[in-house]
Amino acid sequence: MPIFELTLDDGERLVGESHGSGPGLVVVQQSLSTLEDYRPLAVHLGQHLTVHLFDRRGHGDSSPPLSPPSLKQEAGELGRLLDATGAEMVLAHSSGALVALELARTRRLDALALYDPGVSVDGSLPTEWVPDFVAAVRSGAQELAMALVSTGLNTPKVMARLPLPLRRLAAGVFLRTRRGQMFRQQLAAGASELLLVVAHDHAASTYEDLLTPVWIAVGSESPQHYRTTAERLSGAIPGASLTIIPRARRSTLTLAGPQLTGPLLDYLTHASGRP
Repeated sequence: MPIFELTLDDGERLVGESHGSGPGLVVVQQSLSTLEDYRPLAVHLGQHLTVHLFDRRGHGDSSPPLSPPSLKQEAGELGRLLDATGAEMVLAHSSGALVALELARTRRLDALALYDPGVSVDGSLPTEWVPDFVAAVRSGAQELAMALVSTGLNTPKVMARLPLPLRRLAAGVFLRTRRGQMFRQQLAAGASELLLVVAHDHAASTYEDLLTPVWIAVGSESPQHYRTTAERLSGAIPGASLTIIPRARRSTLTLAGPQLTGPLLDYLTHASGRP
């Protein structure tokens, strides 16, 4: 499993690792995650492709997030990573889709796959909770921040339905776990990435001139706003296709659920010219 480090123009770095062999694919992670979450997916896809995982700024061992946030710069850094790895395909998860779509507006890729795209198109993403979430992160109220994000994104659904005091209590328990410690470290980056999504709420027509063929997939059990976004994107992007994945939720990608990896691999291998 080769480890790589990309030094950026400002001297900061992105850290990643590569799996498998074949045509190159770069995976752009969702918020509140590390590249470790995507290893099961990389091992599975790596039987056919070279899968490059990396931690965005503010994730894992990569440098801290941009301040102030800059979508143009983050998309440019994704382009630098493609150049460094030689990859011509991108798979983006949730908020990572915003970065990938921004790059695809100016650069043609062999393939772009989006799963549960965390992008706001004509107001498709609910954002009324965002100011309170960002304020909680900045004040260090991490339990409140986690409670608010679960409600705002309606995930996990069980927690999202609880009253706020119970959600805060559950968040406090979760944040003391090993997984919760990772969330604590990434809340600032998560707030930064969410602010980018809110600031770049676009009309669907923004994506009409996309240079890249796009496959969009949404889990049948994912929150409704992902499907709304996907429908608006697929309706605007020439030649885009939309697939609803049965029995799938947002975590299905990181878990390499076969109901998703099957059609995803079909799309990527066809786009790469592999049988």
